[in-house]
Amino acid sequence: MDVHHPYCIRKEYVKFYPQLKKVSQNYAFKIWRKVENIKKMKKEEIDILISLYKMNISYIDQAIGKLLKNFKNSLFIITADHGEEFGEHGNFHKPTFYNEMVRIPLIVYGLNNEKGKNESLISHVDLGPVLASLLSFDPDPYWSGTREIDKIKYQFAAYQDFDRSGICVMDKHYKYISEYIRDSEGKIYLVKRDSDGLEYNKEKEKELKLQLDNFLTKISKSKIRISETKISEEIKQQLQNLGYL
Repeated sequence: MDVHHPYCIRKEYVKFYPQLKKVSQNYAFKIWRKVENIKKMKKEEIDILISLYKMNISYIDQAIGKLLKNFKNSLFIITADHGEEFGEHGNFHKPTFYNEMVRIPLIVYGLNNEKGKNESLISHVDLGPVLASLLSFDPDPYWSGTREIDKIKYQFAAYQDFDRSGICVMDKHYKYISEYIRDSEGKIYLVKRDSDGLEYNKEKEKELKLQLDNFLTKISKSKIRISETKISEEIKQQLQNLGYL
């Protein structure tokens, strides 16, 4: 959560971010409280937010480096639950399907010396099968993902907010988005995956809509295995303290 807002000042990293030398923690929090109206924020304030974000990424990067040194014979997967937007589309930390939010880091490190970049459309649901495969195990047959990531043609993403929800299917170029706002009709439309170079494509819309319909049908018919297990009083107390019981 260190890269998550509200951002902390990491004094040992200020020397790498000169624009933060005179920024106090109180002022950083003051700027962060304005993000609900990021369209009205000054460019200088947004630049400070971005620098704070990068500072905390540097902090996490060093922490991960220390972890790697202590676990030599291990496999690491470094990823995130979503990206961040700093007003590029008028939002900050708002659930959307813009690339700033859905294109997240995924780094696989360890066990061998293979290096390179893979352009496959891997999603979080595929991490289990991929991890099992890398460790020479067979993936659980109940898992939805695949270890054959080079054959993935589509990605799916979804969000659930207070007054709206959405689901999206993407290929490497296009997105088909279905969004619903409470007490209003659902909005369904095709958007460009990237910011330029692509125009609306009717055939692509049909293709992606079919994939989304099939995906939703699959989910509605899926069965979830639920098993009961006994937990200790200590665990119960911990869950109670966290508000889950």
